[in-house]
Amino acid sequence: MERFDIVIKEGDLDKGEIGIVLDYFQNDLHHDFVSVMLSSGKIKTWYAGNVKTVCKHDSTCNTKVDNID
Repeated sequence: MERFDIVIKEGDLDKGEIGIVLDYFQNDLHHDFVSVMLSSGKIKTWYAGNVKTVCKHDSTCNTKVDNID
């Protein structure tokens, strides 16, 4: 997962939200997180383990999102 990738949130809170990755970082306990901007312009921080890449920033992407649980 890299900056400007399009991602979708899995898990419980914010499930199904789609955003653009602004930053990928680790906290002091070495847990991975991503900061994303939602279509509303709101910026959120999500645990990286609950985020799935839909489209890499440097590739052609499908407009259909499959396999969203």
